[in-house]
Amino acid sequence: RKKIELPDELYVYVTLGTISDVGLMRDENRYLVSKGMDVLRKSEFVSLDALIKVSNASKKNLSTQDMSFGIIPRINVAGRLDHAKLSLMLLLSTDKPEADRLAEELNEMNKKRQILTEKAMQEAEKQIKDDFKDGVPSIIFAGKPNWIPGILGLIAGRLSEEYHRPAIVASGDGEMFRASARSIPEFNMIEALDLCSESFERYGGHPMAAGFTIKRDKLRNFRKAMSSVADELLSGLDVEPKLTIEAEISPSWINSESLSFLNALEPYGEQNEEPIFMTSNMNIIDAKRVGASKNHLKLTMEHQGRIYDSIAFRQGDRIDQCKGSVDLAYKPEMNYWNGKYNLQFIVSDFRPA
Repeated sequence: RKKIELPDELYVYVTLGTISDVGLMRDENRYLVSKGMDVLRKSEFVSLDALIKVSNASKKNLSTQDMSFGIIPRINVAGRLDHAKLSLMLLLSTDKPEADRLAEELNEMNKKRQILTEKAMQEAEKQIKDDFKDGVPSIIFAGKPNWIPGILGLIAGRLSEEYHRPAIVASGDGEMFRASARSIPEFNMIEALDLCSESFERYGGHPMAAGFTIKRDKLRNFRKAMSSVADELLSGLDVEPKLTIEAEISPSWINSESLSFLNALEPYGEQNEEPIFMTSNMNIIDAKRVGASKNHLKLTMEHQGRIYDSIAFRQGDRIDQCKGSVDLAYKPEMNYWNGKYNLQFIVSDFRPA
């Protein structure tokens, strides 16, 4: 049998698909993504190179994190806010000026999407506070007529992550509503929706993420039924978020050699998570809220006479806890910004030492 050589760009597209769909980073997936990332770093791709540039990533050190938080959201944004053909045009583009223009358009769209999502998140948080009178409920519901369908999944994902509960988010102002659902490992979302299947016009998904359309007059009964299902399935379970710490280290362990070792464990993803380390007794010298909505924390830390920069994404409301000495759970990364590399800790969590 003749061995067929696959064109290199196919590995890159498989990589895009696997990372954006949170495919398991094991076995052949791991090999394909590893090869795809390698091809992307070393070869010219007019379309993706333009996206790498607008997301301020370093092409030669491109990581799966850069893909998940930089490249892929910009590809997805066209379909969320307008029509996916804009992203398709970019991916098919071989003309550099055209690719740069389309990438810039997607970048601007992504900024708009971030603002819309932040605003909707604030509205959702206000809405759900009433449901939290007796503690966090088994399942979280939020909705507003004018939330655009393209961001419902993002809101549901953020709520589910923040409260470690399944979340369902809906919008619509006519007879028909659309909804996105995101879940936690302890709750099989699609099986739960199967139990309420007569409520929907259409539905589908998998244990962690699903979506459906439903008539307005069926919403109330569906919510009641789904709450009972969640109460039953989660009763007696310990549904607290869990943080897996790889090891307790001194930050002085982190140097170019140890970072190279950690990079060699790429590609990271589902079932091959990036390791989280912990250091006890780090002193907070400075803390400020950053980001367009001031919802991130930028921390300057000191440990044994050395200073470290840290960023805690979406933890801006914890600014009052940023004093004295803390135990820090974090991922060490080289942050590439304006052509320069700096060591930065991506903070998962912290507590008083």
